[in-house]
Amino acid sequence: MINKSFIINLGENQKVEFYFESLGCFHSAKESVIITKKGKVYYAEIKGQSKKLSKEQLEALIKMECELELIKYGSCTTSDHYVVKAGKKEKEFYDESCKWNGWINMSKKLN
Repeated sequence: MINKSFIINLGENQKVEFYFESLGCFHSAKESVIITKKGKVYYAEIKGQSKKLSKEQLEALIKMECELELIKYGSCTTSDHYVVKAGKKEKEFYDESCKWNGWINMSKKLN
């Protein structure tokens, strides 16, 4: 699964875009993160601000990306929608489990 990671396969001056949208009875949220690589250094652009990623932050992003492939359908009223883009490739996932919280867990590591 990890060999399918867009982040791990990211080339110099390319980008991986993560888009997240969550809709529930009492909330809605839209967020994004854009990952770029310059040399051996990875950067994340969040809300227009670019920051160098630590090894732990990069691992959290890769972990979330790989875990998206494991999502099973749920029966929760909250629906989390994920889109991951790299060049012309795109992956799309829906999480209605209310158990995984991949975006929230990853975001905590980036902040």
